[in-house]
Amino acid sequence: MPSIDMGLAIHVARGTAFQLVRDHDLAPEVLYDEGRKVYEYILEYFGKYGKIPDPGTIENDIKVQIPPLTDAPEPPAYYLDRIKERALDRLVMEATQAQSRAMAKLNTRAAMDAAKKLLSDVNRMSLAGEPIDDWTQKTDDRWALYKQAARFKGVTGLGTPWPGISELTMGMQPGDFWLVVGRPKSGKTWNLLKMAIYSWLTPVVTKFDDAGAVAETRPCRVLIITMEMLKRSIKERMDSIYSQLSYSGIVGGTLGMHVEDQYKIALDTLKGKNPLWVVTRNRVRDVRDIPIVIEDIQPDVVYLDGLYKMRVEGGRYKSNWEKITDIADDLDLICKTKGTIIVGTTQFNRGAVKVGNKPKGKGKTIPLAGLENLAFADALGMNPDVVIGVISTKRMKDNNEAILQLIANRRGKEGAWQVHFDPGTGNFDEIAPFDEEGSGGGDEPDESGDGDPSVDTN
Repeated sequence: MPSIDMGLAIHVARGTAFQLVRDHDLAPEVLYDEGRKVYEYILEYFGKYGKIPDPGTIENDIKVQIPPLTDAPEPPAYYLDRIKERALDRLVMEATQAQSRAMAKLNTRAAMDAAKKLLSDVNRMSLAGEPIDDWTQKTDDRWALYKQAARFKGVTGLGTPWPGISELTMGMQPGDFWLVVGRPKSGKTWNLLKMAIYSWLTPVVTKFDDAGAVAETRPCRVLIITMEMLKRSIKERMDSIYSQLSYSGIVGGTLGMHVEDQYKIALDTLKGKNPLWVVTRNRVRDVRDIPIVIEDIQPDVVYLDGLYKMRVEGGRYKSNWEKITDIADDLDLICKTKGTIIVGTTQFNRGAVKVGNKPKGKGKTIPLAGLENLAFADALGMNPDVVIGVISTKRMKDNNEAILQLIANRRGKEGAWQVHFDPGTGNFDEIAPFDEEGSGGGDEPDESGDGDPSVDTN
C-alpha cells in the first residue's frame, strides 16, 4: 500500500482530487518523499499550462511511477485529512518543545514567539479547518460545473428512481440530508430500498473531460442502516425489488417451479458486483455510531430506516422533541462534515393526510401534506435539504397506487407524483405528475396495511 502522501498524489495525478487540494490550498511542504515530488510537479505544470499533466508525462519528467487508482482505495478526502492531521501534530509538538525550552530559560518572549509561529504556520498551511474562500477566484471551475449541469439537464447529483423528483431537486448532492416521511404501513421502507438499489446501480462520475463529458466512473457505495427490521427481512425486500418477483412468494417459498428459477438467476447475478452494505441496530444503536461506520465503509449515500428510533448516548431529555432535535442536528452535521448523503425515514403525525386539503371551488380533496405534518415537526423540519412524503390511503392501496410528494426542496420547486406501488413485488415506479382535480377525495389513511399478513407495506 502506498503512503498517505502517495495516496493523495495518486488521486491528484489521476484527476480525482486536484479541485479538492486547490480548495484547501494545500502547501507542498506538508507532504513527504515521492508524494511531495509528484504534487510539486503537478502544481508547477498546472501553473504553466492550466491543466493537470498526464501520468505518463509525470513519470517521464520526474522518474516517479504513478500507480493506478486501485492502489489508493480510500477517497481523496481521507488522505487529505490524515496529511493535515499529521502536519498539525508536528507543528504543535515543535511549538510545545520550543516553548518548553524558552520557559526553562525564563525567556517569555521566545515562548510567545513560538506560539505566534504556530498560529502563523497553521494558517499558512491551511490546517485550521475549512479554508476561507474568495468568491472572485476559481470562476473557471464554476463554469465547468455549469457545463456539466447543462449536459446532465440539471441533475448534477445522484439521481432517484423518479425523474420528476430528480429534476426538481437536481439529485442528491454530497452532504445532503433527505427525509422520507409517511404514516405507518404507507411504504416508507419500500421507498427507501427502491432508492438504495437505484443508487447502487448508478455509476458515480469521478472525472469529466474538457467538454464536460463523462470520462471516468466508479460503482456507487451504498450503506443501509435499519433501526426497525431484521437484516433478513431487509434483504428479502431488496431481492423482491431487484428480481421484480413476489415478496410474499420469496418469504413464503411459494414462487413456483419456473418463477423460482428466475429468483435463483437474479441472486446469482449479484455475485461479484460492488457491495451494498446492510447493518442493523445491533451494530448502530447511537447516532454517534454512524460516523464510525461511515469512516470504515466510506459510503457515498447512507439510507437510514427509522431515524427516530436511534439513541443518543448520554442524552438526558425531558421530551422526545429534544431527542429528535439532537438526532436531526447530528445527522445534518455528519452529512456536511463527511460529505456523505444521508436519507432517513420518519413519520407523519396522526393529523396528517386524514382527509386532505380541499381546493377552493372544487368538490374533491387532495391528500397532500406539509412540513407541519411531520411528527416532531419543529425538530425535523429545519434540517433536511429535501423532504419526500409517501401518501398511501386504503383506496390507493386497493388500486396499487401511492403519491410521492416533494414537501420541501431547498433547490427549487415542490410537486407531487402518482406512482404505481405494489408491495407484493416492491414496485414503486412513477406514473405521472399528480393531478389535484382527478384525485379521489374523502379517503382516510390506511393504518393497518393491506390485510395480507405476509406482505408488510411499511
